[in-house]
Amino acid sequence: MKGIDVWSAEYEGLQEIGGSKCNRPSSDLPHLDFSADLLQLQPVLLSADSGGSYLALRAVNAADQPLVDTWPATDQKIIGSQWFATDQGHFDRTAKALGSRGIVLSQELSEAQELWLLWHSELDVEYFEGEHPKGVVQARPEALRSVPGELVDAVLYPYQATGVSKLTSMATQGLGCLLADEMGLGKTIQAIALMSWMTRNNGSPSLVVAPSSTTANWCRELSRFAPHLSIYEHAGPQRTGDPSVLRGFDVVVTSFDLLIRDEFMLRAIKWTAISVDEAQNIKNPQAQRSQVLKRLNSRTIIAITGTPIENSLTDLWSIMALVAPDHLSSLDDFKIQYPDEALAALELGRRVAPLIIRRRVSEVADDLPARTDSAVPVHASNLLALEYERIRLDESMPPLAKVGYLRQACSSLRCLDGANPPITTGNPKYERALQIIAEAFSRDCKVLLFASFTSTIDEIQQDLLSRFTSAFVSRLDGQVPIRERQSKIDEFTHFPGPAILVLNPKAAGVGINIQAANYVIHFTPEWNPATIDQASARSYRRGQDKPVFVYSLYYKDTVEELMLERVQAKRVLSAHGLKAAEELPSTRELEEMLMRSPKGSSI
Repeated sequence: MKGIDVWSAEYEGLQEIGGSKCNRPSSDLPHLDFSADLLQLQPVLLSADSGGSYLALRAVNAADQPLVDTWPATDQKIIGSQWFATDQGHFDRTAKALGSRGIVLSQELSEAQELWLLWHSELDVEYFEGEHPKGVVQARPEALRSVPGELVDAVLYPYQATGVSKLTSMATQGLGCLLADEMGLGKTIQAIALMSWMTRNNGSPSLVVAPSSTTANWCRELSRFAPHLSIYEHAGPQRTGDPSVLRGFDVVVTSFDLLIRDEFMLRAIKWTAISVDEAQNIKNPQAQRSQVLKRLNSRTIIAITGTPIENSLTDLWSIMALVAPDHLSSLDDFKIQYPDEALAALELGRRVAPLIIRRRVSEVADDLPARTDSAVPVHASNLLALEYERIRLDESMPPLAKVGYLRQACSSLRCLDGANPPITTGNPKYERALQIIAEAFSRDCKVLLFASFTSTIDEIQQDLLSRFTSAFVSRLDGQVPIRERQSKIDEFTHFPGPAILVLNPKAAGVGINIQAANYVIHFTPEWNPATIDQASARSYRRGQDKPVFVYSLYYKDTVEELMLERVQAKRVLSAHGLKAAEELPSTRELEEMLMRSPKGSSI
C-alpha cells in the first residue's frame, strides 16, 4: 500500500484501495500515531571520536526529534510510534547528490566534503547539539591516521602528530589550512613536517613568508628539525634574482617586505606549499602583501597565527580568502552575514572549522609547569596624581590623544621636572617592579619586562644597568636591528646567572621563543589582549620547565585600570567563537576613562 493511500484513508475518508475496502489505519493500528505532515529530515553534523565529523538526519517533526542514519527506503516510514508519509523522490535526489560527492550517512567526512556541505550544497545543514547516538562511524578510506615517518628530527606530541596528519590530509585534497594553535604549542614544527612531507612527495620547493624579525629563527628551526631539507634565506642586498636558484632548494624563507619587492620572481615558481607565519599580518585584504600572496602559485597554503582575529571578523575573512578562496562570499556580503557579534562569530567559527586547527594550551599541554597570573594594583604618587589631573582636565586635547598622554605619564620613571637621569625613587609602580625583579634574581631566575614606550624602555634599561651590575641587562625593541635580535636572545638564554630583557611587546611579542625566562612583567597595559598574550607566551610555551609568574602592573583609578578591565572583557568575548572587539576604545569608553582620576587615592 502506498503512503499516499494510507494518508488518504486516515485523513480524507478513503475507503477503498485497489478495489478492496479499507478501514481508517488508526483504527486497525491504534498503537501508531499517524502524522498528517510529510516526514521532515534535517541534515546534521555530528562529531566523530576521531575528531572529524559525520552526517546524520534528524526527524524534526517527530517526537523528541530523533536521529536516523538511513534514508527512507519507501514512501512511508515509522519512527518510534509515529507513522509518516515521505517525499521519497526528494530524499532519493538528495542522497544521489550527496553520493556524487562521496558523502554517505554515518561515514566520516573529509574536510572537502564538510566544506561542500556547509558552503555549496544548498542544504540547511546544522550542528547537532544533543547527546550523540551510540553507533559505529565508518572512517573514510583515505583518512590519514598517523604522521608519515621521518618528516622531522623530533618526537612530536600527540596533538602535534594529529595536526600534521590533518595538514597532510588537507593538502592532499587541494585545501589550505589555518593553523591557529595557541602560542607555545609548536605551530612551527607542524608546518615544517608538512613542508617535509610535501617536498618528499612533490619535489618542488616550499616557501615560508614571515616577519623580517623571525626569518632567521625559521632557518634555525628548519635546520634543527629537518636537517635533510636544503634551506635558502632570501634576504639582504645580495639575494638572488634568478628563480632557478630558488628552485634548487627545498625551502625558501623570506619576509613580507621582500615578498612585495620580488613578487614577479616568486610568481615564476610553482611552490608545493606556502607557509605564512604570523598571518595576522594579512588581516587587511586590501594590503599589498595580502594581494601578492593571492597571486602566488602553490598547491597548498598554510596560514600560521595564534591570533586569527585581532580586531574584527573581517580579519578571518582575509586569511580564509587566502587559504580557501572558493568558500567564502564576497567581503561586502560577508560583513552583512557575519557582523561583529558573538552569535555571528560562533556560527562563522562552526562553518570554517574544517579549515582550522585550533588547540588551546589548557586542553593539550598538561605537561607544562604551573603558571600564575597576577594583576598588581599600585596607588599613584601625589606627584603623578597632580600631573595626571593636569592632563585629564586639559580641554585643548582630543580624548584619544589625552588618553595617550595619560598612559605615558603612568609609564614614565622621570620626575615631572624632567630630571636626567631619571629619578626612580618615589615611583610606586617601578618600585613594585624592582621588588619582583629582586625576587627573581634571588632565585637565579631570568625576567622579561614589557613596556610600550621607547622612552620608558630607555629609562628602565639605564636604571637596571646601574643597579644590577653582575646581571645580564639588555633590551629588545625597534632600536635593536632585526638581524641582532636572535643573538641578543641567545646571550640572554645562555648567561650563567640572573638576567633581564626589557622589551616592546609589539616588536618582540611574536615569533620569538624565550623559555629561559620564567618571570614576566607587563609594565604598561595594552589595548589588545592578543598583544599581551603573545608577549606572555614568549616564556610560557613548550620547552619551559619552571613555574612561570606573570605580573600585570597598573595604577589604580587611572586609564591603566580601565584598559585591563577592557582587556578582560574582550577575553570573555573571545570565548564565543572567534569574536574580537575593535582594538581602539570607543567614544563611550574614552569618556569613561577620562572620568576616573587617581587624585583621591594617591599616596
